[in-house]
Amino acid sequence: MPTDHTNQAAQIRDAFTRKLDKLRDHHNRGIIGTTMRDHEIAKAYRDARDQLATLDTQEQAARKQRRGTLLRELFTPGKDDGHDPATATLSYRDALDRVDRIEDAGAARTLLTRSLRTGDNLLAKALAQKASESGWGDVLTTYFENRPPQDTERYNEYATLARDDANPQARFNRAAQYVLFNPTELSKLQPHQVDQLADRDPTAEA
Repeated sequence: MPTDHTNQAAQIRDAFTRKLDKLRDHHNRGIIGTTMRDHEIAKAYRDARDQLATLDTQEQAARKQRRGTLLRELFTPGKDDGHDPATATLSYRDALDRVDRIEDAGAARTLLTRSLRTGDNLLAKALAQKASESGWGDVLTTYFENRPPQDTERYNEYATLARDDANPQARFNRAAQYVLFNPTELSKLQPHQVDQLADRDPTAEA
């Protein structure tokens, strides 16, 4: 799914392609020489490459931040949990300690059903967090069936982000959107040589 970062990356690549086409056209028409062409291509390439690298870093940070935000929204004690805010954190910590000893989904499901029936929202939330960490899908389904629809939407978004970030192919596909391949004129140069060409004065005497 396209994001603001990937859309910006596409715009950067398109702008570089237009710049490259223009420089090649000027060279073919004799407006600029080969040295000037390659220098300007190196500058444009370096700028686009560095902008894409920055966007890649920003997207990774944004995804990590979003996962954290979603987890806090889903599994932090809130106003609807029926506890005094002053004691909610301590009570939730106790609930987490309790469910941490549960080792199978069946026991978690039984305790979740009981906590939902008795209105123990903090215990139910702690069980859902344990189920999320343990991959107990049935327990999560039961929990979110008893939560507002927006909570299900939040968890689905979190699960998608977590799954994609753990998948090597998905990470590769996402990273590929921020890669800019060397044009033909720079194909034989290493990155540091491209930078040197971009910094070199094309009018200087050899």
